[in-house]
Amino acid sequence: MPYRPALPGVCERAALVLAVDANYIRPASALLRSIHRFRRSREPLKVIVLMQPWSRETVGQLYSAVPSRRLRLEVREARVDLGGLPLMHHLTAAAYLRLLVPALCPELDRALYLDADMIVLRDLDDLLGCDLGGASLAAVRDLGHPYLGRRLAELPASATRIVGLDPRREYFNSGLLVMDLRAWRREGITGQCLELLREHRASIRYLDQDPLNMVFAGRWFQLDQRWNVFPFTELLATGTLRYRGEQVLPRRSLPGLEADAFAIHYVTVLKPWRPGFPPGENLRRFERFAGDLGARRVGNYDVTRELRSGPTGHPVV
Repeated sequence: MPYRPALPGVCERAALVLAVDANYIRPASALLRSIHRFRRSREPLKVIVLMQPWSRETVGQLYSAVPSRRLRLEVREARVDLGGLPLMHHLTAAAYLRLLVPALCPELDRALYLDADMIVLRDLDDLLGCDLGGASLAAVRDLGHPYLGRRLAELPASATRIVGLDPRREYFNSGLLVMDLRAWRREGITGQCLELLREHRASIRYLDQDPLNMVFAGRWFQLDQRWNVFPFTELLATGTLRYRGEQVLPRRSLPGLEADAFAIHYVTVLKPWRPGFPPGENLRRFERFAGDLGARRVGNYDVTRELRSGPTGHPVV
């Protein structure tokens, strides 16, 4: 489903939000560079990076990745206790920070959340300000798990009874989310997700993504599929991912989807910054933006000063 035109005034209290830890500084830096590359407006885009844990070195690396003031970057330490929540072998506690955006970014009414293992190939302004059609969340359908039914099969019956889930409902990927934060706070979305996680921690597989799909079942706005495209060429060739979206999009159409992608999402353990990712267009897309990193001065941009105060004058918390 294509997104609707941007609404006037929506972006005034909106920002792009990322969540990272020390393992994802290089891909997050590549993502920031790709956002800058395709940004049309000369107005700076506010970007908030939630980091756990925070360190001077990693913050400096992120600031050094921003080519100009087109991105108004602010790094915030996420001082939250995420103990007791389930983890995956290739995902850390930072994956849960998207659930906490309403609390960690209290000044925002809307957030566009992006996973750090993405590359953007289109300007984000229209997406940040798009009409959600009355929903409080917009996302892209997950072609690896297009229906809730497969995920519910791995959960105990008590979990499905709690939220009254229909297995025929569409299942979305949480790597790109447009969030109406006022509605999230009003409805207590974060609390609902955390409650499901703690109650069914032994059965939850996809961390934040499963509870989000439970809470928003049947009431999320579906974005254009091109906004969250997996590198299917490499995932299928290596056997890393099994394609289950044939009923939604025939497998023969996947190369065209990749070619027309607005954003590439490097899901699973197969990452282009690690050994083993096959050569090809999706590797070149990442390497185009993944240059050398390090805390340094960029032109007249004083990284040390930003570490003290943040680029907007607000403390880095």
